[in-house]
Parts: sequence; C-alpha cells; structure tokens
Amino acid sequence: MYIEESCGRLECIGNEREQLEVAIMTEEYSGSDGLLSEWDSNFGIEFDGSWSNENKNSIREAVLKTGEKIGEGLRASDAFKSVYGDNFTFSICGQGVGPGCNNNYRMKTIDSNHITYNPSVGFYPSWMGDYSRRNVRLVIHEFGHAFNKAVCDIVAVDATICSGSIDPPGSPYYDLGNSGLVGGGYGDVGTSFNGFAGGVDEWQFRYSEEKGEYFADMFLGWVNGNLGPQRADHMNSYMPGYLSILSP
Repeated sequence: MYIEESCGRLECIGNEREQLEVAIMTEEYSGSDGLLSEWDSNFGIEFDGSWSNENKNSIREAVLKTGEKIGEGLRASDAFKSVYGDNFTFSICGQGVGPGCNNNYRMKTIDSNHITYNPSVGFYPSWMGDYSRRNVRLVIHEFGHAFNKAVCDIVAVDATICSGSIDPPGSPYYDLGNSGLVGGGYGDVGTSFNGFAGGVDEWQFRYSEEKGEYFADMFLGWVNGNLGPQRADHMNSYMPGYLSILSP
C-alpha cells in the first residue's frame, strides 16, 4: 500500500481506512505527520495539548469506526461531521482549551464537539490485556454522550437545559429512560452481561446506573453491532430518527 510519488496526498487512496493506515505508517517510518494532519482535517478533528501518537491513533480509530457506522455507504468523514460538526476538539484537561481536571474520569464529554482527556488517570495501560481496543471503545462510549448532546440541542425548547440534568422528550437519554433498559447492574437483560458483549472496562464503561451512561454503552454496542436483542432493538428503532434530525 503506497502513495504515488506524483500525488503525495491521501486523495490518491480511495478508502479512508486505508488512508489512515498509510498515514500512520508514513509517520512511523519517516517522522512526517503531514498525511495524518490531512486525515484529521478531512474528519474535522483537532488535538489540543500534548498528545502521544498512540493515544491520537486510538482516537482516530474510534472516529473512523463511528463515522463508518453512521454513514453505512457514505464517506465516513462526511457522516462523522454530519453528526458532530466540522470542528471536533480533543483536549487535555488543564492544558490549552481543556477545562480543569477531575481525577474521577479518564475522558469526559464537554459538548457535542468537545471531549477532554485526563492524563492523571490515563488511557488503559499496556499491561492490561487488549488495552488498545479498550481505549478505542472508551472513546466511542464518549461519542455516545456527545451524540445525545447534539440531538438534545435540536429537540430541546431551550438548549441550555441539555447541559444540565434535564433530558427533554425526543433526546436519546429521555427515550432510553422510558425503555425499561436502564438499571439492573450487570445482570441479564436478554443475554449475558446485561445485554452487552462484555463486562466492565471491556464493553461497558459506565460507573453509575444513570440512563446517560447506559446510552453511551449502548451507542458503543450499536457502532460495533454486538448488543443483545433488546438493546439492539431499541437502538435500531431510535437511531434512524435521531440521525434524520441531525442530517435532515
């Protein structure tokens, strides 16, 4: 897989997944991040603060997987931006535009286009099995929170309530809260692991029983296509409507 010398740009490769692979390899072997910067620009993402290449690549993989699921036939970059806008910022708390740090979280969704990372807690470490995939899943979980915020800002009579504890009718948190699929710890709802593909820090990244945390975990399962039947039915019933609101 290579880029023709006469081009030197990602547009010479038609598939956005292949584009990311080539851009990462180019940085690893030549030290040039020009192609990765171009890829980031295509998806409308930017990194504020001092990020490691490994952490940025985990986020890029999460962005790509989410865009691929949202689009399903469209360019992943266009699909991602149709939901999250043209400028999505990943910041580090306490650096640049990042808010102050809270030691209780690894990542936190600030807005529909802003997620912050807490280096004092950090991503999952290399000694933990399957750590790189865990980190990608964690980011997609956060995209679930950002997705709710994007829909809430449209359906709410007053968008300012979307930053509080009120979930207006028509928002993902509200609909899930009325579904009977919230709560129950890690018991069985339709399948093992409470309707998810795995347990804590594998396919469930919530540390509370709030409906918003359940939705973020279900968003992760929806992107990966591995929810139990009841949770899958809920997401498959509601997600097309949410997406039509965001991209009429």
